[in-house]
Amino acid sequence: MKYTTFRNLVVVGGLGLLGVGVWQCGRCAADRPDSTPDAAARTVSSSPRSGASGAVEPYLLAKLGKSAPSDKIKDGLGAGQPKVNVYNEGGIWARAKVDLDRDEKWDEKWSFDDGVVKRQVSPADDDTHYPIEYRWVDGTWRGAADEATPAGDGGGGPANDASGPAGQGGETGGAATSDGVGAGEAANDDADAGAGGEAEADVAGDTNPLMAGGMVDKAMALARQRPVQDKIKDTTKGRPFKINIYSDDGVRWSRAKVDLDRDDKWDEKWTFDEDGGIEKQVAPADDDNYTETWAWGPDGWTKI
Repeated sequence: MKYTTFRNLVVVGGLGLLGVGVWQCGRCAADRPDSTPDAAARTVSSSPRSGASGAVEPYLLAKLGKSAPSDKIKDGLGAGQPKVNVYNEGGIWARAKVDLDRDEKWDEKWSFDDGVVKRQVSPADDDTHYPIEYRWVDGTWRGAADEATPAGDGGGGPANDASGPAGQGGETGGAATSDGVGAGEAANDDADAGAGGEAEADVAGDTNPLMAGGMVDKAMALARQRPVQDKIKDTTKGRPFKINIYSDDGVRWSRAKVDLDRDDKWDEKWTFDEDGGIEKQVAPADDDNYTETWAWGPDGWTKI
């Protein structure tokens, strides 16, 4: 074989092998899964202020706290959108879970507590740890840093409330409050409970006089806004005190019980008259012995 012929064969063969290699590299790049969507989902879930994915945020803000005609809404936004399940508690849509990337792990947990929408986020998408929490206040998401409030500056809550029975900042002079904790702790808790400010007012409105009271009074006002049924247990989950509310006729709320320190003893028994009157019996010793009666009037609680 001549040298020139051999050289030409080597050159042609080398070019062929190079072409095959380039084709294989292009095919591998096309088959490689794109990690961008997951990364985008993580960014969204870890910072609600940047905007939720698609319709999730407006859907849940419009849904939570409203009357619930069924036990659960499964995949409320439908295929092609993040998966959203919404749950009924006490006759209202009270909780929701969000799977932004449909990987069967919940990226966010939403809840409606005391008139405020709360949102817990799992940046690691591990379905276990939700270290970031936001509240929807005045049309924006607020984190823990935004809500930091000095003790005693709780927006006129029980620590600053000089009217009402002992345990609401009255005869105790604010040192002991309705949940049995110190004034500073009560102020912080009231700040958390009232972080919604205008949001609570939107729910209860000026027609509910208890919204002018302390922390327990406001929680009771919000409980009475819920759709009437035979009974709702623990309307204040996650709070230092417990409220059960009852209807005797299925038409309106008639009675309520309050356990201020969650020791399974009812500290107060409330009654709601048809004419709008509100009274409560109080057990000062937390012994189920109700020796005091208080009535709500224009100036707050008055002992009778």
